[in-house]
Amino acid sequence: MGATTTATERFGSRHAARGRARLRPLAALAALCGVTLTGACDDVTPYAPEGEVSLRPGGGLRYDTNHVGSHHFSELDLSKSSVWLAPWRLCVRIWWEDGMLWCETGDGKVYALLHFLGSTWTADVDGEPVKLRLADLKYIEERDHWLARFEDLDGNPTCDPDENGERWALLYGNVHFDGATGSFSHDEDTLHIACLSGILGDAGQRYGWTPDALDGDLEAMDAAIRAAAFDPCGAGTPMASALGGFAAADHHGLNAFGPGASKLSEGVYDAQGMVCSGTQSRQGPIPNEPSCPGGVTIPVCDEASLATLFASDARLIWTKPIE
Repeated sequence: MGATTTATERFGSRHAARGRARLRPLAALAALCGVTLTGACDDVTPYAPEGEVSLRPGGGLRYDTNHVGSHHFSELDLSKSSVWLAPWRLCVRIWWEDGMLWCETGDGKVYALLHFLGSTWTADVDGEPVKLRLADLKYIEERDHWLARFEDLDGNPTCDPDENGERWALLYGNVHFDGATGSFSHDEDTLHIACLSGILGDAGQRYGWTPDALDGDLEAMDAAIRAAAFDPCGAGTPMASALGGFAAADHHGLNAFGPGASKLSEGVYDAQGMVCSGTQSRQGPIPNEPSCPGGVTIPVCDEASLATLFASDARLIWTKPIE
């Protein structure tokens, strides 16, 4: 096939139908379960009303897992949160800059991330005040980012345990994540708690895909989340049955295929979903063109065409199953 040109031409109708696709995430899931997957789809019920957390009562992965008591939430409004660094240090202004939290107190002094260790927070969640404590911080040198562990005031961690039984989270500043569409937007007053037990935190920790590492390029971040969630139709419906489980290449130097990478690809993703499909997903063979709502199909590309397509756009993510 004609590599980039053919893939773009065949996929043009899919972008025109994007609005319809976002309104029908369950139809997209059903179509892909029937066409591309081999017993890997769970029974999906509509998202719970917690929004960004996108709980899936029928099973499967969640974008985030943060909760305090019955409150499931993944974002804090910094402009409306009360934060005490210590009993005598109340932040009158909190913001995210240079990959970390900052606080200004009433006497004009400014404090950076490590001073937030042990800080207590009061935030508005669903119209009710919720209290939590930033109990621990850990620096990950190979990724050049910090992990945080929040707890409620009784010492209960707010994140569900990850695959190692730990409850760390990555903090994404100045962005809002829409769980209904699975996409990011800029919001200077928002701090996102991305638990490593959810797709967003796992994508940041395992593959390095965070808004800061991607230099604020949220289209690249959206592409990364489509790939991490295995969301070919870009409908905000995670289809991955396990966190991680695939190899990736990106243009930010965070990931590249090693010498032992699979000879077959899952596909190439952009901010709207899979631009072109390979023949082997992380969850089984892809025998036909994947179908999405509105009668849209994702073209299948050979390996040479996928490589050419990937090279054409710095925001694309290329994925392969792990052999």
